[in-house]
Amino acid sequence: MTKEPAILVLFSLLVCMTPLASQAQQRERARLVKPVDTEAENRAAEDGEPAPDLASPAPAKAPSPTEPASNAADTEPALEETIDITEVLLDALVTDRQGNVILGLGPEDFLVEEEGSPVEITSLSFYSNRVNLDRPDEAGVTLSPRYFLFFFHNKTRTDPRQRSRYRQAIKDSGKWIRTQMVPGDVAAVASYDFKLKIHQDFTTDRKALEEALDRAYMGKDTGGNWPSRTQDRPPAERDLPSLLEALPVGKALRKATGRFSDAMRVLGEATGGIQARKTLFLFSQGFEGDNPGGLWRPDPRYYYDMMHTLNDSNVAVYAMDLARSGTEHNLRGSLSLLANDTGGRFYENLLSFSNQLNSVADENSGYYLLSYRSTHPHGESGYRKVKVSIRNRELKLKVRGRKGFLYGKS
Repeated sequence: MTKEPAILVLFSLLVCMTPLASQAQQRERARLVKPVDTEAENRAAEDGEPAPDLASPAPAKAPSPTEPASNAADTEPALEETIDITEVLLDALVTDRQGNVILGLGPEDFLVEEEGSPVEITSLSFYSNRVNLDRPDEAGVTLSPRYFLFFFHNKTRTDPRQRSRYRQAIKDSGKWIRTQMVPGDVAAVASYDFKLKIHQDFTTDRKALEEALDRAYMGKDTGGNWPSRTQDRPPAERDLPSLLEALPVGKALRKATGRFSDAMRVLGEATGGIQARKTLFLFSQGFEGDNPGGLWRPDPRYYYDMMHTLNDSNVAVYAMDLARSGTEHNLRGSLSLLANDTGGRFYENLLSFSNQLNSVADENSGYYLLSYRSTHPHGESGYRKVKVSIRNRELKLKVRGRKGFLYGKS
């Protein structure tokens, strides 16, 4: 009988890697030892001779004309390979065709594939802020805050025509903060013109966020030196995660974020310590790439490092095109690709941004957190592709999420 899952509200995939061992060890190792050849031991037992010591083999004697040469494996020591085992956490947003979040799914309902091969799910939980859930006492739901990043790509100095749309994005963001932000929500405000600027670190204070939006509109820099970053925060918020603590200081920040892709990568790295899904509202008209013949393509020198870092830090990008409705431009592909590659969405031809902000907030009212174990040779590092889907296709459920994760990072 087909399982009928409970229906609620939407989501996306979060990827994060946490070592199975303690932080001091950083990883759990499994040793695979080549099996010992027992034929030599059996022959020695038949001849009444002691079994050869394979750990310290004696020098091999020259074979006689009638005796075949011995197999080199009989005298070589056992081979060892060290394997790193990592727990991979996947944040999956599951909805029906109407955009309602689906509750009540179990590990048997999901199919997780790494590099095209199925893996065994070791745990599954459902996290939510509960505010938007019809059944707040639903068993198995874990209370979790929502993390939002408002990121404004400010090109008004070089293109004044964008000023009115930029102002609209600021205005609609302020309206969302006043009317849609709920208790427990945590948000921050940042912008980029020629470097990354943090106008407000993570906070639950609506007034502080609205003031930060004003600074973002004016392009004001709060300064790059924060000698007592956490001490400047209200006592009630000093336990909240901090972007500023994880960022370079002063001129080092400007040097590290000279390109938009660098700013996004550095911002993603700064959120990496937050073990939760982060939703990034990106207001932009596109960013740099490789544009032969006027067609945008990702610049391999910068794009993939940015995208991989955002994935690894569990940041989903919801990109909103600042171009006027009906305007065609060749940088639109950059926003679409980045949103798709990080498990977010791309919105274009917008008269305002309010409906999209509300929709994104609704679908982020909860998510499934799945885990599985991944192995790789000790010392290796790289990026692995991951796909999460629902086994029963007749349910017609949508799963959106990350496309991979980094492994082997120190």
